[in-house]
Amino acid sequence: MHKARVAGGTIVETKDYPNPDVVADMTDSVLAAGSSHSDSVLVLGGLTREVLKEHRSIVDAIGAMTPGWSKVIAFGPKAKEFVGLASQSGLSVTPIVGRYSLRDAIVSHWKSSESPILAVASSRGPNLAWAIDDALGTAFSLKATSTARRSTRVVASHSEFDLVSGFGAVAVRASQECRELVLPSTVAGMGLLAIRQAAYRGLALTSAMMSAPLRTIGASAFRDCRSLSAVVLPATLTLIGSRSFQDATQLTQVTIPDSVTTIGPRAFAGCTSLEQVTMPSGQVSIARDAFDGCHPNLRLCVVEGSPAEKWAQRRNISVCRRSAQVDQSPLGTYPHDTRRIRHKGIEYRVLPGGMLEAWNPAAKLPRVVSLPAEVDGHPVRGIGSGFVDSHSTIEVLELPPTITWISSHAFSPESRLSRVRLSGPLQALGEGPTAEQLVKYNADRARDVDSVRLSLRMICSLLQIELPSSLEYMADESLTTLSASMLTSGKDGLHFSRARTLTPKTVGRLTSRGVRAFVSTGPIRSHDGMPIPYVYHPDPVGAFEKLCAWFASQYSARTIAVTGSIGKTSTKEMIQRVSSTTRRTLFSAKNQNGLLQVGRYVQKLTDKTEVYVQETGAGAPRLVERSARILRPDAFVITNIGLNHIAKYGGDQDRLLADKLSLDTYMPDSGVAFVNYDDPKLRTAEINHRILSYGVDSRDTDYWAEDIVERSGQLEFTIVEAESDTRQDVTVHSYGRHNVSNAVAAFAVGRWLRIPLEKIVEGIAGYKGEGLRQNLTEIDGRKVLVDCYNSSEVAIGSTADALQSLPVDTAGRRIYVVADIDDKLGDITEEVHRRVGRELAGRSEIDRFYLFGPHAAWAAEELRSRGRDVVGTTDREQLNERLERDLTDRDVVAFKGGQQMALSITIDRLFGTAFVLSDGDVLEERGTEIADDGVQYRLIDEYGVELRKVKPEDERTQLDVVSTLQGHPVLMIGRSACARTNIKAVRIPGPVSTIAQAAFFQARELEEIELPSTLRTIGSSAFNGCSSLRELVIPEGATTIGHRAFYRCVNLERLVLPSTVRTIESEVLLHCNALTVECPAGSYAEQFLRQEYPQVELVSV
Repeated sequence: MHKARVAGGTIVETKDYPNPDVVADMTDSVLAAGSSHSDSVLVLGGLTREVLKEHRSIVDAIGAMTPGWSKVIAFGPKAKEFVGLASQSGLSVTPIVGRYSLRDAIVSHWKSSESPILAVASSRGPNLAWAIDDALGTAFSLKATSTARRSTRVVASHSEFDLVSGFGAVAVRASQECRELVLPSTVAGMGLLAIRQAAYRGLALTSAMMSAPLRTIGASAFRDCRSLSAVVLPATLTLIGSRSFQDATQLTQVTIPDSVTTIGPRAFAGCTSLEQVTMPSGQVSIARDAFDGCHPNLRLCVVEGSPAEKWAQRRNISVCRRSAQVDQSPLGTYPHDTRRIRHKGIEYRVLPGGMLEAWNPAAKLPRVVSLPAEVDGHPVRGIGSGFVDSHSTIEVLELPPTITWISSHAFSPESRLSRVRLSGPLQALGEGPTAEQLVKYNADRARDVDSVRLSLRMICSLLQIELPSSLEYMADESLTTLSASMLTSGKDGLHFSRARTLTPKTVGRLTSRGVRAFVSTGPIRSHDGMPIPYVYHPDPVGAFEKLCAWFASQYSARTIAVTGSIGKTSTKEMIQRVSSTTRRTLFSAKNQNGLLQVGRYVQKLTDKTEVYVQETGAGAPRLVERSARILRPDAFVITNIGLNHIAKYGGDQDRLLADKLSLDTYMPDSGVAFVNYDDPKLRTAEINHRILSYGVDSRDTDYWAEDIVERSGQLEFTIVEAESDTRQDVTVHSYGRHNVSNAVAAFAVGRWLRIPLEKIVEGIAGYKGEGLRQNLTEIDGRKVLVDCYNSSEVAIGSTADALQSLPVDTAGRRIYVVADIDDKLGDITEEVHRRVGRELAGRSEIDRFYLFGPHAAWAAEELRSRGRDVVGTTDREQLNERLERDLTDRDVVAFKGGQQMALSITIDRLFGTAFVLSDGDVLEERGTEIADDGVQYRLIDEYGVELRKVKPEDERTQLDVVSTLQGHPVLMIGRSACARTNIKAVRIPGPVSTIAQAAFFQARELEEIELPSTLRTIGSSAFNGCSSLRELVIPEGATTIGHRAFYRCVNLERLVLPSTVRTIESEVLLHCNALTVECPAGSYAEQFLRQEYPQVELVSV
């Protein structure tokens, strides 16, 4: 039997089943407490058949208590049977069957009594233990009889956790050495509720930060953590267990939130440096020795008249007064939102944190059951233990993309369940043979969204700034995204910016993207004048950088920074390809190399990350240095020093180089610099760390390339490693001598990472240009070279080399579209563009040039003066019209230009592609969000309108796309726009020309779609997984069908392809087993299908 003070009352509990001796012992314990009989409640759990046989002697033992219990509760499935037997002896007993009702009864008792006592027999029953825990913030559930069977072990955020079905996540122990512990609010999507006994005892932690919905810190959880100097506790915390922080000798101050109702024996005893503790204002039980052995000058900050003040006065501990934040109930944060919800025959349990676990289906459900993504505004995150039992009628279970965990023993081996369909990434899968057989799950690849996430309270602690009391309501909720730019902002975000830049319009856009609060230099208001939550800081972006550096310091991944004037993105891509062959690798996408993008990516680091490759760009002085302070890389690669962005550095190349070499300053002593010795300025640069040199023309380097052959957009050459005299043949599926240099750099980094030679070669061969970068693709049956993410003088020549190497039909031409390089060349802008024109004039195998932009006009002049065929314009519509009239299907065309020229818009208008969606800066600068009838559209200046999103939770079954919006044509169904929706029928009118990648991905209800005659392109995975689609007619005029466009359309019976289709990519019809395709005799589609899909029934018309 165990007795403890909890939340201003007393619990007397035993794990033993009810019997006369147990009742007698509890009676003695309660009488010894001297409590009024009106304060005492007895709960009898574990009412087995054997217990019922002893009901008379149990009733007699209960009646022996004088003056008697205020209430006796029989709990469990046999409660009413016991009550019936007890009534025969004249004893009044209240039957309670469900755990929620018992929880409410305990709460009511605690609120109505001055010194409540709860005596519990069979406290280890899972439902009884849960009811006590949810009412009083205890942790009896961790010792309940079935907890181990209902638990799933997960590793995340430097710790091991148990996901306990029906309860919540529990921190068990550290999984690796760490100094600064941040416990996540959720683990694999389940709210973190408790820290187990002795979880982090004796570790060399310097700080421990916790967030909502954490409720319980177990006994000795942080005991003997003698380096622990900072603790952040959330406002959901209710119980600090015995000896939780005992002997944390470096702890100087701690704020215990008002929600805490229990501080256990010796909780902070022996904290010899602890001088100040902010105490709860409400009803709280404080053990007499909770602060024994603290600093002699210990002072408690208390609310006048509070139980904490009275406790301190009784023990002669000095106090200081503080004001109460808000009125507190005796149980702090009660009433909890934990409850059950019934929806379409299934019971869901709302777990702490607000997520749902599917728990108890009705006895008779359809053979196929599809769970919703949310119910009553709560996301459905998990499948509970025992969800499909041996009596269940469920044979096929379809899970929404919101599902992140499946509990241990969720599916009985004796059930009829034969198939589980997942539509999103699973983060945790419990034990059980049926789940292991039916659910595809790779623990190594499971997405770890529970990497470090900070709450506002944690952020204020790290920045050493005061948390406004007005923000206490959200102080402990995890913030998913920290941002300092519009593009990197997102859901549940905190945004950092000076107040003068936060206009009402900007604030509106940020809040619409999910930003919840701001760190700024002054008050912020919305468009209607309402104040917006903010925390004051004199340097918001500096605060953002400090936090990002803190994120980066939490992980042990080997960090590689890549910089240079040109080639850094391609080099970074090759390095990540090499690293990813054997290491879990995080890398920055595209050319996301600015300071704010660096901050975005360090927030993506997890325990699983082994290598992190980050591109760093010098868009303005000290930007690379500020990125270097965040990253503190283990190695860096510098490709060259050219003229890009030189105007921002006063035209001084040495200043530009110094900024890029700041990566050297912030590396550890063991750091390595990979330097391109083909660049004379880099060869003589002063670098303080070990150098591994590489080159193509140089032969006095650690790595170089020779025997280079380029043909049809592919490079073959040999890389030589000087130290070992190793010679390795390598293939790069791209073009240009610059990519040989990039591949040598990637090879050198791979050797430094100790990756096997064959894997390095495999990784380099896996590199292929995509999106707007070095992308040699086929559109409408012709080769198109797209390389217009950014530009330089050298890169324009390299793209020209590639264009000249591409084969062309005898009746076709090579056409080169070149736009302005960029707007950061300063005084040398004209000189550089005229040099480009003179160099291009010698490219005899290019038949026609299109020069676009005011700066490119100088290059056009040079071309014309040398007799070359050139069209020059500064007007996009004119460029589009001339190209549309001029291009034939036998031509090969290349596009090259600076990002600000947005050539992606021209390409998409010509071919019906969706390259503009890969152009983040264009979307940011030119995109405007528009809502129409609940559908999200985006107006893109100089392009038109994209249908951007129909939300999956939208219950609409019919979608009629509008043809124009605000006078602009709707041209595209955007990437993932209608993915995973419940839409059954869609009508798409002209002038829509593009259905982008994954537009209707896994829209499993889609049965009917009407396509317009203006359609040109169906993107990759556009209809992937549309299992209800039976017929689709693609109109005449469509030219291109992307990879896996109709993959797993398992019920697609009829597909009509027109004569105009000239490009069909791989795996388009994979797993379409009942399909008949109709297409014109002799068409490209017919020839392609006979060769690639001989099993498909083909009807030539």
